[in-house]
Amino acid sequence: MVKMTQFRFLIAAAAISARAADETTVRLDRAAAVFAKLTTAPHGIRPEQIASADCVAVVPGFKKGAAVVGVGFGRGFISCRTDAGWSAPGAIAFETG
Repeated sequence: MVKMTQFRFLIAAAAISARAADETTVRLDRAAAVFAKLTTAPHGIRPEQIASADCVAVVPGFKKGAAVVGVGFGRGFISCRTDAGWSAPGAIAFETG
């Protein structure tokens, strides 16, 4: 009985992990698309602004709301300048309240 419960737990953990990996890929693709659109738009981010930036964060689909107090939440990615160029994107969560 205990082995069956452990087996079910491992299967559930693997399924959740696979789903999270799929969501991360989708969020990374959306963040890349938003960044590309912002850098190619006529009134978007200028190349000299990116050239002088230490880090660039993209949070697509940032959700905002307000009742008595304003709140916001979004998940995205950040990349910072290193000696060898730009770092690999790191996941971030952005919350306001």
